[in-house]
Amino acid sequence: MSIWAKSDGTSLSGHTLDVLTNVKNLWEEVKNKINTQPLSKDEFSRMLYLAAFSHDFGKVWPPFQWALGHDDYMKDYRKKLKDLSHIQHNLLSLFFLNKEKALRFIAKDENEWRLIAPLLYSAIAFHHWRSDSSNILLGLKGVLRDVAKRLKDGLGEKLGNLLKQEFENFSEDGLNSDFIKFDESFALYISDYGDFLSSSLFFPPYSVTLLPQRMIKRDDAKDITWVFLAGFLMRADHFASWKEKKEVDEEIERKYIPVKFLDQIEKKNWWQAEKVKDHIDDNVVLVAPTGIGKTEFAFAWGEGKKGDKFIFTLPLRVATNQIFKRAVDIFEKGKEGVVGILHSDADVFLKEQSENYEGEVFLTLDLAKHLSLPVIIATGDQFFPSALRYPGYEKIYATLGYSRLIIDEVQAYDPRAAAIVVKLIKDIVALGGKFLLMTATLPEFVKRALNMDEGKDYEKIDLFSGYKKVKFEFPLKHKVEVRVGSIRDERDESIVKEIVEKARKGKRILVVLNTVEEAQNVYHEISNSNKEGDGKSDVKKDLILLHSRFTYEDRKKKEKDVEKKLAKRGEDELKNSEENQKGIIVIATQIVEASLDIDADYLYTEIAPADSLVQRMGRVLRGVRSEEWNDYDNLYKRNEANIKIFINPDKDKKCYESGKGKVYKNYLIEATIFVLNKNFDSKEENGIWDGMDRNKLKKEVEKILQENKPIFQNFLIEPEKKKWVEEVYNTKFLESVGYLKDFETTLSILEAGYVSDRKEEAHRIFREIHSINVIPASKVKEALEELNKIKDNLSYTNFKQNFLNKYAVPVNQGTILWKWKKNLVPLETYLNENIPEKLKRYIKGIYVVDVDYDTQKGVYEEKKNDTDNIV
Repeated sequence: MSIWAKSDGTSLSGHTLDVLTNVKNLWEEVKNKINTQPLSKDEFSRMLYLAAFSHDFGKVWPPFQWALGHDDYMKDYRKKLKDLSHIQHNLLSLFFLNKEKALRFIAKDENEWRLIAPLLYSAIAFHHWRSDSSNILLGLKGVLRDVAKRLKDGLGEKLGNLLKQEFENFSEDGLNSDFIKFDESFALYISDYGDFLSSSLFFPPYSVTLLPQRMIKRDDAKDITWVFLAGFLMRADHFASWKEKKEVDEEIERKYIPVKFLDQIEKKNWWQAEKVKDHIDDNVVLVAPTGIGKTEFAFAWGEGKKGDKFIFTLPLRVATNQIFKRAVDIFEKGKEGVVGILHSDADVFLKEQSENYEGEVFLTLDLAKHLSLPVIIATGDQFFPSALRYPGYEKIYATLGYSRLIIDEVQAYDPRAAAIVVKLIKDIVALGGKFLLMTATLPEFVKRALNMDEGKDYEKIDLFSGYKKVKFEFPLKHKVEVRVGSIRDERDESIVKEIVEKARKGKRILVVLNTVEEAQNVYHEISNSNKEGDGKSDVKKDLILLHSRFTYEDRKKKEKDVEKKLAKRGEDELKNSEENQKGIIVIATQIVEASLDIDADYLYTEIAPADSLVQRMGRVLRGVRSEEWNDYDNLYKRNEANIKIFINPDKDKKCYESGKGKVYKNYLIEATIFVLNKNFDSKEENGIWDGMDRNKLKKEVEKILQENKPIFQNFLIEPEKKKWVEEVYNTKFLESVGYLKDFETTLSILEAGYVSDRKEEAHRIFREIHSINVIPASKVKEALEELNKIKDNLSYTNFKQNFLNKYAVPVNQGTILWKWKKNLVPLETYLNENIPEKLKRYIKGIYVVDVDYDTQKGVYEEKKNDTDNIV
């Protein structure tokens, strides 16, 4: 009688053959790229093949077969065995492996068995993991002992014979039914002691509960071998299950013909070519200003010499979508399925990008999820939480161990997330993978954590020092003016009038605020400023408000509109820009800092930490790169600044901007003001933090704000911006204010071996952003009508695209609890009892809140002057 592996009737031997085929294909691709020491390549491959062959033997267990719906399986014994316990099939597999034959198959030297057995047995036992696995393994649940007793009392022999029959005609790479044998001695041991881990046959998995045992048996070489063995088995198993379900014919690693991007840019004599050639096989930290071509460098380095697999990570989905489009243009060249994309809305994005989304596009998404594509563009949260080693992390680590990982915009991550990134980088280096870290600034504490001063693992390329072996003269394109005051001042409307007048003259204006409410307030002021206009233009038609509190669909339309109207201009286009371009005002929160490729003439912004301000400045004259460029005076009035920063302290000088310390730490704002004044308004260059503490810094800033002169008024070139940011994030200063505590504590805990028991927990730790989907009360009726329409097509992609993205707005959990908790009503209370169970699961955690919504303003309340920390 056939043994099932899946509920659709897929046979166990058929599924095993699929897994083994995947393992063999994967091994052929990676065998020359990974280090299997202390095992030889042949020993490792045999162990991997054997793990694939035997990993699902435990599916012979009757309760498992009955759970699959295989009602005829051992039907004569069903009543007799009705009291058999349910247990994870992966744990049971070990009872049916011919241990002696298996170990001799892998290695001839018996001295190696002590190393091989724990790796092999652990890979089989832990290729699946559940929340109660630790308790079972430690014998805290009696189920394992009960099962062992039933097996040794005759059932094991019978099930072993059934397995041998299932694999009677199986013969692949020397593997056959001879490797199947009920292990009576193992069953006897487990029935006596009740736990796996007290035996010498196991390498404890990563779990908080099992951490003490793992630390005792810790061995770096074993750890690396384990990652590749377990990771490759998981990938092969998951890929086989997907292929069987989808009925597709795909290889676990898609073949790729390199486009030789490095050769292409070398012919164009781009600076990136020389630098990539010098460091093609190095781990690289690239420190470079915005808009200088880091992406091209990354693509050339990522592809390597022979077309290596590379994974390009970014902090935000919008930026990820943009890089994906560029990667498709470069690497696919008419060949679909080379470049994949991974983030929480990748399915909707791909569906919108292609008319034929049901075919190759969704196939490509699935292949990206299985890490099968040669080029993957992803948000960082798809990979970085694996550094917390949640169950199944090996699947990602094993892939990174032979790939190239690109990490862009590392400065966008908070201290805790940055520590996780640093730990992942260290682990990748230990595994043998390569990384490229790209950043506009490299904080000293990150450099120190990476041990960069030792210079043995990484090469640092600092473009602020120049390239092509000559000093690079950066263009004068950002003249900065720092004022005390507000962009929206009820007593003085001169700034609003200035912004409107410039837009009427054909200028592109970007206004960046730190909170949604303040952005909405400024939008309101500028909208009303045209009431007494002179008829030259209607400002409201050329005014866009952009922040996070729109529906996905409305925000996407706005982002597309903004990118179109503020498209990047070349240096030649700028000469006649005033005559040829239409004026526009974009009011936004800090979501524009790294997510949109836009180009403005002027920036009006609230004060923020130096790194955020530098990112905002990068959106002005974005296309200007040439050191020979000197057209500033032709674009602007004499002595006029195109970057205007506003500091608006409250009465007690406790806060300096609309976020009131909730968006950015006040001490970072104070340090930003202090460093700008000290380093560029005086000759004092060194030791500005000597003897400085939090109170003294506050007093220094108060003194600066009281002086009757501009805080700063001059050009800032890229090296000066870099210096500014580095001083604000000076290690001595950050230690004095406690900023580094989260970074150092997180990193030290990870280095000590901390693990997360659940993938969801790891993701929560990495990104401490807890948002809740809310539906404004004014949109509920329309939303419910849409739910009725999609009940017949309840794929989650369809639900997201036609419901979530149209009607739900993600709002920070803190705001919900602080402002709207009393007004929250679960969406499910609006629905009748007959809705499908799947739909109930989808809408769980979505709330209706009594607020207004407008396609121009987003979620808003009539009440003004509330402060919020949502962007």
